[in-house]
Amino acid sequence: MTAPSNNPVKWEVLNTIKTNLAAITVANDFHTNVRKVHLIDGGPLNLAAFPCIVVAPGFTEYTSGAGRVTGVLEGKMSVDMGIYVKTRTNAVQTVEKFTRDVITKMLSDVTLGGISFNVVPERDEIYLPSDASDPICGAELTFSIYYRTLRTDLNSAQT
Repeated sequence: MTAPSNNPVKWEVLNTIKTNLAAITVANDFHTNVRKVHLIDGGPLNLAAFPCIVVAPGFTEYTSGAGRVTGVLEGKMSVDMGIYVKTRTNAVQTVEKFTRDVITKMLSDVTLGGISFNVVPERDEIYLPSDASDPICGAELTFSIYYRTLRTDLNSAQT
């Protein structure tokens, strides 16, 4: 048995999301100019550039696809995101617009360049710090990414 040559589909999903979210700018008809997208890959994060997005893999559930026994495995991957802005002026409105920008961008290509067959926003929750001197506020979002791989090769996306 030889080692797989490609990255796991889950890692390709995360890298594609990171690339896509970096395109959220006012010049591209969004409300927000994203300055940095972080992909959690171990180690501490330095959140110094705002607005920013932190993308983290969540759980994955697998099925054989609608009860079929095939050579294909379907995955439902949870992706969690933290979005952060540095403001206390119109904070709720600013975060809500940023949230809508992220959801709009995620839904603009539900195939993520051909590696998934659907993207579904599951939840968002805006939060503001209770300490008035803390200027960082944001939201947490969760998306479900649906994709298929070969049972024998989890590195080969099947759309």
